[in-house]
Amino acid sequence: EYAFDYSYPFPSNPGDATYKKRQLDKIKKMDGQNILEETAFLYNPLSLEVPTGGSCQGSVQVDPSGVLNKIIYPTKGVTQYLYEGSEIYADKSSAAYLESLTLDYVDSCTQEQQEFLNFSFDTHQTLTYSFTIPGDSSKKKTFWVNYGDVYTSVDPNTGEPIILPPVPENKRITYTLKRGTEVLTTNQKGSGIKFYNYPGQYTVTANVPLQNGQVNFGLIEVVAKPGPY
Repeated sequence: EYAFDYSYPFPSNPGDATYKKRQLDKIKKMDGQNILEETAFLYNPLSLEVPTGGSCQGSVQVDPSGVLNKIIYPTKGVTQYLYEGSEIYADKSSAAYLESLTLDYVDSCTQEQQEFLNFSFDTHQTLTYSFTIPGDSSKKKTFWVNYGDVYTSVDPNTGEPIILPPVPENKRITYTLKRGTEVLTTNQKGSGIKFYNYPGQYTVTANVPLQNGQVNFGLIEVVAKPGPY
């Protein structure tokens, strides 16, 4: 008789039918419990990852996922299959895909990041600054906040600003960002921090633990490049 050995390489739980795939690993020629002959089948690793590489004209897939790449015969002879790269189709004009372009920066072929607001203020003069994030107030949008601080003083002889030595990391100016009364982050000093919230009125408040300085903010959003993709 012949026995067929199967496995479920993905997912680890064979009961999950969403991506369930059965693959044939071996064919055995049996005499009772004795194996008379065995033919083995090997495959490229199975992956759900979207192929990467290529150009904006199309993604190129090399070593296609889950495809048979080798047969080992009972004589130990081998047939191996080598595949050329192939283009992968993706519908980048669907409504769902176009909507996803506003959520994160993931594809330089269809998106770009643009600064839509830049401001700075001197904490010697004020600690709070109000600004507006434009857009539909009923729809959340993703934006990033770039932040920097510079510590200056004024030369009493010339009236010109002078740059002060660096402030210790744990004593640097941080900021609190709010939309109305909603606190989005507090004691933040990182740059490139991503937020997902509604357009409207926002305020930043500088927290000065040691000495005043100049703080700078740049707000960035993702926009879709002109199609078709």
